[in-house]
Amino acid sequence: MAYLLDSNVFIQAKNLYYGLDYCPAFWDWLVAENASGRVFSIEKVGDELEAGSDELATWAGARGDGFFLRPTNTDIAALGAVGTWVTTGQRYEAAAVGTFFQVADYYLIGYALARQHVVVTHEIPSTSARKIKIPNVCVGLGIKFHDARPRTALRLLACPFGGVHLGLLPVLVRHGSACKFPRGAAVQPGACHDCRRSRRRVEGVVLRELQQRRRSLAADEDARFAERPA
Repeated sequence: MAYLLDSNVFIQAKNLYYGLDYCPAFWDWLVAENASGRVFSIEKVGDELEAGSDELATWAGARGDGFFLRPTNTDIAALGAVGTWVTTGQRYEAAAVGTFFQVADYYLIGYALARQHVVVTHEIPSTSARKIKIPNVCVGLGIKFHDARPRTALRLLACPFGGVHLGLLPVLVRHGSACKFPRGAAVQPGACHDCRRSRRRVEGVVLRELQQRRRSLAADEDARFAERPA
């Protein structure tokens, strides 16, 4: 079993809390976990990221098909089960179904179903008939999925790759110059006394900021969706 990452995991990590410029250790951790066979995504997700023409697109383009997996015949066959669930007994609008079949979500779920992998996504279940959400399909097909919203991000921040020094993120540099570790260093949890002492207060600050940014992104997404022609 491995973890398959949705596009929004990469995008929100880059935009919110693990920017490639000030938190390279997170991206190095992804590469290391991929090499160990624990973390992957799929070719369609890689295509979506590379379409962004930014630093994330460059990073994704350098990973190749060892990270962004190409589908096999087994994976393609599983897409039939995904399509059947979406179109049978559900109440999704035709436009929602058509969009779902064109985006990476469809293929990500099919790959997870065929390989018994766990899907990691920022999406949450929804009763809306206008958009098909990954968690809804995963529940319907018995596929495991993992919530990657801000609280999970804080748990990753605490110890995903041996513990990342709190000075990695600008919002966390409250105790500043007393810290002996260089900016961007990956260190053992609690190695820095100043960071350890202020951790509880700092996590509260970060969580509030992440929630505010997430609400802003969600509002922007809702606005763009509302502007689409019916």
